[in-house]
Amino acid sequence: MIQERIKAHYPHHLTVEKRLTTEKSIYVADYNKQTGSKEGVKLFCCPPTEEIKCFILNNPCGIEITGLPFDKMSFVKPEGGSESQCECVIYPKEGDEESWICFVELKYSAKPANNRSNLIKARRQLLRTQACYRSKQVIDKRNTCYLFASLPKQTEPFLHFTLTQSYLIDLKRRFNIVLRFKNSAEVLNHTMLRV
Repeated sequence: MIQERIKAHYPHHLTVEKRLTTEKSIYVADYNKQTGSKEGVKLFCCPPTEEIKCFILNNPCGIEITGLPFDKMSFVKPEGGSESQCECVIYPKEGDEESWICFVELKYSAKPANNRSNLIKARRQLLRTQACYRSKQVIDKRNTCYLFASLPKQTEPFLHFTLTQSYLIDLKRRFNIVLRFKNSAEVLNHTMLRV
């Protein structure tokens, strides 16, 4: 269901050579930010052999999931130029109208003093990206939308920034969004992730 809607509104997202469909876990790494290369966001179904830090979506139940990395031209403003977006989207390949969807943003700072500004920016990028999908009705309120801001060079819980419980409850109640600052999550089934 989600993939068909992406195809209808953002067909260029599905033609990305770096997309990954697997029954294994997905590892998300941003090579531009971490290594200074021009390789961009890469998705792997096993830990990368290089010493690179990742966000991990564990998939112990083995359902088929698809990850689509974004680049500067994934979302274009009406007047031209690229929108600010997150690193990638992941969803169950054979999902239905109630399937989960998750968006991931990585910030590669090892300094906890930078967490507040990095996580505020990551949250903004995640909310903007999911809003693009919602505005085109790729997803709606029936889809639980997980937004993950990850600091792969740090261990959880991340210091110097938290979100209030009332804010998180409001996001879930009004938009069916689950926002978390985490380096990993786990697939439970096609409608739910463990965060």
